[in-house]
Amino acid sequence: MAISNVFGGGGGTASAETKQKTEDLSSECDGEKTVFTTSFNYLSAHMKVYWNGLRQSPNDFVVSSSNRLTTLFTAQSGDDLIIDYLRE
Repeated sequence: MAISNVFGGGGGTASAETKQKTEDLSSECDGEKTVFTTSFNYLSAHMKVYWNGLRQSPNDFVVSSSNRLTTLFTAQSGDDLIIDYLRE
């Protein structure tokens, strides 16, 4: 007997997918700014920061609050700064 629709109509990972966010903060890079605000509160253990395509170590940024991130590097104008995180 075949098993039908094991994960239900929404699939098995729908809730995780809706919580996963990617934000492009590149337009905020100006050679001075190091504090960035995300659109949503996030789970700090799930923050990933990419500077010019390279994933940064958790030692390269500080979670300032539930929706702020402080980088320990200064992204210059024209740099790419992308963050991936899980919403609370």
